Amino acid sequence: MNRYFLNRPISLPIQLCCLSELYPESKGNIIKNKLHWTYSLSPTDLSPIYKVKIEYSLRSSPEVFVVEPKLITRENESLQHVYRSEPFPKLCLYFPGDNEWNKKMLLAHTIVPWTCEWLYFYEIWLITGKWHADEVVHDGAKLNYS
Repeated sequence: MNRYFLNRPISLPIQLCCLSELYPESKGNIIKNKLHWTYSLSPTDLSPIYKVKIEYSLRSSPEVFVVEPKLITRENESLQHVYRSEPFPKLCLYFPGDNEWNKKMLLAHTIVPWTCEWLYFYEIWLITGKWHADEVVHDGAKLNYS
């Protein structure tokens, strides 16, 4: 394969095609150079079903939101590993400074599984009060995502 294609971002139509192929129950479209995709998933057999939405353009990183049910918090604590946004908090799936994700990766193979994993750790956090996934350390302290 030509190296030129290996160093190019994956186009939005190809991203959408792969998402639709791997997750046939999903819905998606591309409007004004932005991919919009929704899917319902459950991190475990005992978990509720979460409706998630991904928005992505080649000019920015993917944004992932849990549309329903509304994410709840523990008493006297703020929601963990999210960025404040309206109307839904945006999930923090990876630390951008670590280059874990780039535009040459398929959303279907990275962002969607990472979203499921985030929801799994979110459910454990609700019960235990501890985020059991790896966390980024910045200047000797955990980053505050809330």
